[in-house]
Amino acid sequence: MRQMYVAHGPIRSASLVVVLAVTIAVVPGPADADSADARSTVGDVPARTTPAVRNGSVNAIAIVGGTVVIGGTFKRVANRGKSRALKRRFITAFDRRTGRVVRRFHPRLNGPVTSLARVPGRRAVYVGGEFTKVNGHRGSHVTRLRLGSGRRAARFRPRRFDGNVRALETSRGLLYVGGQFKNVGRAKRRGLVALNGRTGRTTRKVRFGVSGTLGGLHGHPKGRTGILAMDVSPNGKRMLVAGNFNKIGRRHRAQLAQIRLGHPARVLPWGTRRYRARCGVKWDTYMRAVAYAPSGRFFVVAATGGPHEGSLCDAVARFRSGGRSAKHQPRWVNATGGDTLLSADVSRTAVYVGGHQRWMNNPYAKDRARPGAVPRPSLAALDPRTGIPLRWNPGRNPRGVGVSALLVNGDGLWVGGDTKWIGNRQYRRPRIALLPRRPGLSLPRGRQTQLPGTVFQLGAKRRDDSNVVAVAFTGGRTTRAAGVDIHGLKRVGSIRAAFVADGRLVYATRNGSLHRRRFRMTKVGAASRMDPYHDPVWSKVSTGVGETYRGRDSGLRHDLRSATSMFYSSGRLYYSMRGKRHLYWRAFSLDSGASHPQRRIARSSIRWSKVVGAFRSGRDLYIARRNGGRLLRVRFAHGSVRGRPRAIEGAQAHGVRWNNRANVVYGNKFPE
Repeated sequence: MRQMYVAHGPIRSASLVVVLAVTIAVVPGPADADSADARSTVGDVPARTTPAVRNGSVNAIAIVGGTVVIGGTFKRVANRGKSRALKRRFITAFDRRTGRVVRRFHPRLNGPVTSLARVPGRRAVYVGGEFTKVNGHRGSHVTRLRLGSGRRAARFRPRRFDGNVRALETSRGLLYVGGQFKNVGRAKRRGLVALNGRTGRTTRKVRFGVSGTLGGLHGHPKGRTGILAMDVSPNGKRMLVAGNFNKIGRRHRAQLAQIRLGHPARVLPWGTRRYRARCGVKWDTYMRAVAYAPSGRFFVVAATGGPHEGSLCDAVARFRSGGRSAKHQPRWVNATGGDTLLSADVSRTAVYVGGHQRWMNNPYAKDRARPGAVPRPSLAALDPRTGIPLRWNPGRNPRGVGVSALLVNGDGLWVGGDTKWIGNRQYRRPRIALLPRRPGLSLPRGRQTQLPGTVFQLGAKRRDDSNVVAVAFTGGRTTRAAGVDIHGLKRVGSIRAAFVADGRLVYATRNGSLHRRRFRMTKVGAASRMDPYHDPVWSKVSTGVGETYRGRDSGLRHDLRSATSMFYSSGRLYYSMRGKRHLYWRAFSLDSGASHPQRRIARSSIRWSKVVGAFRSGRDLYIARRNGGRLLRVRFAHGSVRGRPRAIEGAQAHGVRWNNRANVVYGNKFPE
């Protein structure tokens, strides 16, 4: 849900000594055979094996075996590196490995293609769009084509549709067709119909349609009723439908509904009121794409429509797919700040969205970058848990109308649109590109070592030459303590707060900036600043409408200047500030360093103004208060601190004082 930004007054830098500790993630084991998708995004350098679409745009992509089929508004296609263009009106196919156009697949359509769906178990594809003829014969907006010859399947003969087809999905031998039609032959099927997948005959599996319209601003109705986007869940039992309607069957549903694909199909009780809001007057509907996650447990909706406060216009939102409530709220919303999103797809590790957006994570803006905005020209990958942008940022310049088709599969991410370039005029891939699964960016899992372990006190004041104290701590008592030198880690006194996750030390300095470096017992790697708002590739590039893609800090840096503790848990960065009684948190990406522009308050019975350090181990949260140097333990679960803290009597053994600045937990081996 879109949140209001909470403004904060100026906060002076803290002068007191800060303590902090956090647990570290367990180092992941060897990758599984299919773990490329499980642990990484796709790469940002497109493959060379795609043809050049010379004009128009690619609006639909389907993969059938070793063949890629694309549809859209284009009319000419050339093999990569060849100057001679082939005539291919609105649809073509090419080899998935070499990118060479399949010459025998040359159907002749008289109108654009808006949707494609593969025919399960056959070398054929369903095609939907604005056409009325196929190879000179009546096609009536939907047809089935053989990939080997480009001919129509002789047995597939659907009745005439009296409007355009906008979406196609298959499940259990049926072809579900969504669009802006009222009748299929003599049968009344407004916006939605189920056809026999082999014959094209109208079935009675779907006995309801959509009705009503959602107009533009001030309640003025505009556009035709219909369905513009659909997706079937991975198990084939549910289907999402989105478009211009306010009722489906007998249930009131504004622009979005879920259907149980049974015998017959029925509208599920699931619903949301968040798409009742009206966006820009020029849009008949602002729904543009829907996609289930591979698990089927949630789905995302991408929209256009203009940045209107409190709405989900120009944003992507994640919803839970289960439940019987008609008032579901999104788990998270990521807004562009005024730019259209046209496409979306979901892998196990990322939500990919495309359009002509300039920024993401920009909920408080209207056509400009405001706090939190990160540059993401036309393409973005979001963390499925939080919606915060990941580091992946290939971009497209120029943006054109935008990325109108996205498809995730074993090869990577297929991208269709209306411009020629991936990157800032860096890789020429006219209108169709493949961003391959490898090389990709390895994503952090946020795993942290549990106690018993070694706690490193990074800011301890020592009489000897060591800059860190290592403390062997069981969680109940201290068994050993010694001064150590961590090679490569200097000026530890400038560290305000820190934690370790996935084998990396993340820390905030006095100016509030975040840094990350590898952490291995008595050695650290080179430091890298986590600043996703100023991407060196895009920050100075013109958007074409009077500004650059430079983003704006979310406000987290301002908060961390006075941080007294910090720890990480389940996609959230928790921190306390000098003079503030609350524990705060923001949705945070360990991969990119981006955070949500709104800081929120965690439930807690502790006065955090007295806390000078905290670290977490499982469901236990350890905190140190300003006076006495004692360590206390309290329950931490589901994002809230529960109960009262209790002092750990054995924690002060060997002269250890816990208010000596940042502490981090790492491993079970004590450094020698």
